[in-house]
Amino acid sequence: MKNRLRMNTQEAVDRGGYGSPTIFVAGDDMYFGNDQLPLVRGALAY
Repeated sequence: MKNRLRMNTQEAVDRGGYGSPTIFVAGDDMYFGNDQLPLVRGALAY
């Protein structure tokens, strides 16, 4: 589990993520913060 966490964290950093939660939708659309969850839901429904 620790190795998987490290790999996921490094991937997020490599993709421009800078905090938690950082959520990627459709490859490159990045959303940061809990307040963005309505936008994430909308992007997933699209």
